[in-house]
Amino acid sequence: MIADLYLAQKLYDAGDAIAARDKCLALISQKESVGEAHHLLGIFAKQEGNSLEAVSHFCQALDIEASDSLTRRHLLDTLPPIDWDDVHKAGLFHELCHHLRASFQISDFDIRKHLPVVVAAIQSSDPFQRSIGYEGKVDPAQPWLAELMADQLLQAVIKSEIIPLENFETVLTRLRCYLLKTAINTPTLLESVPIEFCAALAHQAYLTEYAYYLSDEERDWLKKLRNDLTTKIETGEKLHLAEVMKLIISACYVPLGEWLEKFFSGEESAEFESLAQLQILNPLEEIDLDGQIESLTPISDQTSQDVKAQYEQNPFPRWSMLTRPAPNSIAATLQFFFPQFEPSQKLSGPCDILIAGCGTGQQPILEALRYPTSHVTAIDLSRSSLAYAARKAKAYDVNSIEFLSGDILELENYNETFDVIECTGVLHHMADPLAGWQALLSRLAPGGVMKIGLYSELARRHITTTRNWIKEQGLAATPAVIRNTRQQILALPPDDPKRQVTNFADFYSISGARDLLFHVQESTFTLPKIQDALHKLDLELIGLQISSDSLKNIYQAQFPDDLSMTNLDNWHQFELENPNSFQEMYIFWCRGL
Repeated sequence: MIADLYLAQKLYDAGDAIAARDKCLALISQKESVGEAHHLLGIFAKQEGNSLEAVSHFCQALDIEASDSLTRRHLLDTLPPIDWDDVHKAGLFHELCHHLRASFQISDFDIRKHLPVVVAAIQSSDPFQRSIGYEGKVDPAQPWLAELMADQLLQAVIKSEIIPLENFETVLTRLRCYLLKTAINTPTLLESVPIEFCAALAHQAYLTEYAYYLSDEERDWLKKLRNDLTTKIETGEKLHLAEVMKLIISACYVPLGEWLEKFFSGEESAEFESLAQLQILNPLEEIDLDGQIESLTPISDQTSQDVKAQYEQNPFPRWSMLTRPAPNSIAATLQFFFPQFEPSQKLSGPCDILIAGCGTGQQPILEALRYPTSHVTAIDLSRSSLAYAARKAKAYDVNSIEFLSGDILELENYNETFDVIECTGVLHHMADPLAGWQALLSRLAPGGVMKIGLYSELARRHITTTRNWIKEQGLAATPAVIRNTRQQILALPPDDPKRQVTNFADFYSISGARDLLFHVQESTFTLPKIQDALHKLDLELIGLQISSDSLKNIYQAQFPDDLSMTNLDNWHQFELENPNSFQEMYIFWCRGL
């Protein structure tokens, strides 16, 4: 029946949509190639802008062949513009959620880039909406409670990645308090609580580094719970499921590795084993890896030492998943972003890549996966961050990265050169960013390129306001202070400029909030300042790496003569009119003149 499917596609391409659909429907009625026919009908509906019909057909195709990754991608790609009220009215919600849940279980399917639509689905559900609207303390009488905790899609999402949304934090903070209170006062009610939800909540809490609000009452309950569990563990008593549940609930407040000195025998669940891996074994592995990391340079600059101390205490970012890139070459990447640029031939093959300020490894691991024939050297001030990075590299089976401890400012005394140097989110944390940039330039091989990322003064104006407010109060960057400061910001009226920082994902973890609001050293840039720096360093701008097509389209419409989109004067004017354009950073590529 492949010929019939091919004919249906040809008919549709020729403009005969009715005949194309009839051909697919005939196959379905004959029970021939049913999954493929539904897939094709979904494609037709998607192309015509009928998202609901497309979702229905893609779901039916997945009902027949759940392993069809192409259909699954089409389904998830159809969802971003969808109206979730329409999904509910059409009776598609539960079937759709079934396929969203299944996406987390498929090893070769990249669910991370689709998390926003999965989160949107959860937010549209009746129990989640009821939980948001409920203002009192959670108790078992609330009709939405059991359904929300039993939501397997919610469990999968909060176990996988930090959800940087205020309403999620509100709901999960309430549920965490409910679970702890229940464990202390009415433990028999825990029998009706899914252990999977408790474990997933503990995962989310750990990923945020326990950034959620913590009341004095909860502190007292937690102390009692831990005392009771410690007594039982130290006496060697067997922990049964009820105690394991309480142990998991405690892990929603403090890492297991901070107070459990040994493992114990008992009826541990698979959920507990997963949690123990995250909160006990992974940190122990990082301690071991720390001892294996070699030092490339000394760290003598005072600001570098201060920054190092921050990231030793709070490695950042604490990431869990990444989107695997397709294998490529540096030359192909540059030509994708900058079609008018002609990279040197050497960039089409294996390259020596330096990631300067690699943090916890997300960037070098991505680059190692993207450029599998290249060698990556990744340096950072923080050994804790490097150990985290080394553990994640092992988890992704990446062996082409050399992790080294060192300071960018000392690289001028290092002999090796690199074809590609990437330094994003780092130079603006130096006392003299230009000195750090110059040190990097000294290690750039002839014909090589640099990728630089710097904070925008305009885009971070609200962050600067909030940072100054924090400095005026003399607040120390301790977890408790960061946690309390976050709550003060969340309590501000919506029109307060400081509250704008809640729109940044970094706000939703302790290390992220410290990096965002409490950093020991930060400067910001404007495009004229960057243009001046390029001139002083004798560098040529290859182009700004703009990932947003809509942003590029708006710029091109405003400045049609700038075909290469490299005129920083134009971009500066554009940013003045659109001050949130570079909310993450200015990301740009350059090369020596």
